[in-house]
Formats: sequence, structure tokens, C-alpha cells
Amino acid sequence: MPNSLKGLELARLADLPPEVLTEARRVAERLSEMEAERREASRSTKLKTQLIQALEHSKLPDEALASYLLTLQKEIVNVLADTAEEPDDT
Repeated sequence: MPNSLKGLELARLADLPPEVLTEARRVAERLSEMEAERREASRSTKLKTQLIQALEHSKLPDEALASYLLTLQKEIVNVLADTAEEPDDT
């Protein structure tokens, strides 16, 4: 059980007012969203950095570079697929 859910359950058991629980739930959901956004941005930044490094600094032979780029392409497709699967709350 995530810590935020444990905290919400504890707050409920402590018989806090409903408006406090509602606000706590809203904050916990927003924090979860922000963490997911941070993780996604981090993945995207990593992929961008890898592409730039391959373009500007690679000393790999053509065949090895092609293999590396193919692996990177698969990782990018996975990131995009994960992003496309996320529900849009807007």
C-alpha cells in the first residue's frame, strides 16, 4: 500500500472531518500525478540525451551505431506507447 494511501486511511481512522479527508485525497492524487509527470520527463530527457550523444560524439563503427540506434528506437517507441496509454484527465 503506498504511503499516501496509508496516511489517508489513518486520517479516516482518526475520525478527521470529511472536508479534511477530501482535501487530503485531492492533494495525494495531485502528488501522484506530479510524480508520474516527473518520471515521464526524466525518461524523455534521458532518451533525448542519448540521441544527441550518439549524433555528436559517437565513434562507433556504422554497424554498431545502427544497432545502438535500433535499440534506442525501441525504447522511444515504448515510452511513446506508455504515454499514449495514460488516461487524459483534461
